[in-house]
Amino acid sequence: MRTFSKNKIKGALYGIAIGDAMGATTEFMSQLTIKTQYKKRTDIIGKGWLNLLPGEVTDPTEMAFCVCAALEKVSNPKSYAQMQKLLDRCCTNLVAWYDSYPIDMEECCRDVISHCRDLSYKEWILFSQNPHNFNNSNLFGCVPLILCRQNLECVLLQSRLTHNNTVCDNAVRRYRELLLACLKETQLTTQVFPSLPPRFRHIDHTIDSALYHLETTATFETAILEAVYHGGDTNAIAALTGSLAGALYGYENIPERWSAQLQPAVREKLDHYAEILSGSPQNAIAS
Repeated sequence: MRTFSKNKIKGALYGIAIGDAMGATTEFMSQLTIKTQYKKRTDIIGKGWLNLLPGEVTDPTEMAFCVCAALEKVSNPKSYAQMQKLLDRCCTNLVAWYDSYPIDMEECCRDVISHCRDLSYKEWILFSQNPHNFNNSNLFGCVPLILCRQNLECVLLQSRLTHNNTVCDNAVRRYRELLLACLKETQLTTQVFPSLPPRFRHIDHTIDSALYHLETTATFETAILEAVYHGGDTNAIAALTGSLAGALYGYENIPERWSAQLQPAVREKLDHYAEILSGSPQNAIAS
C-alpha cells in the first residue's frame, strides 16, 4: 500500500493524543478561567474535570485507536469485502472500548454501542441515524483511514457507525480535505475552503477552531497551546488541531517533552500504529 511518510503519519497520531491530553485539563472552562488558573502552561499535567493522570488520554485518542486496531487485522481494506470486514471490526473494537468503562465517551456513542453491540455494521449505521447529533468524536476515527489512503466511502461509513446524518457527513468530507492538504503540504484556505459545504453546529465549530489555530500559528507547539487556551471543548479542539499540525509539521517537529509526558501505554500504541499505517515491512497492511 502506498502511504504518506512515517514522519507525517506518526505526527498526526501523536498530535491527536498530545492535543487530547493537553486539552482535557482545560475542557469546558472559559478562556478567562483558563488564563487565570493556569497562566502560561506548557506541559501535560492531567487533572481537569475528569481528574486525569498526566499524559492520560480520552475519547478522541481512543476512537482513533479502535480504528487503528481494526486496520491491523484486515488484509486488504480497499477491497469491498475486506472493507466490510474492517467496519465490522471497528464495531467490535468500539464494543470492547465501551466494556472497558472509558473515562469519557459521548452519549450518542454510548447509545449506539450499547444497542448495537451484537449487530453488523450495517445495522449500526441504520440505528445511528440521528438528524440532531452534531458531536465531533466521529472525526477521530476517520484519521487512521485517511492516513492509509482509504477512499471517501469507507471514511464516511466508519463515521456513520455512530454519527449518521448530512451535517456529520459534510464535516467528515471537510476534515478529510483539510488533513489531506496538511499531509500534502498544500495551502489550506485557498485550496480547501472555497469548495467545502456550509458549516454549522458543534462538529463544524470544532473544525473551524482547529483550522484557525493551525493557520494563525507557525509551529506544532504554538498551535496546540492556542487550542488549549481556546476554552470550551478543548480536548476535541486541541486533538483535532494536533492531528492537522502533526500531519503538516511531522513528528520530528513535535516537542520531545510532550511525547515523553504521555502515558507509556499510550506511546506504545502510537508507535505501533504508526508502523502499521506507514506500511513497515513487518507490519504492513496488505495492498
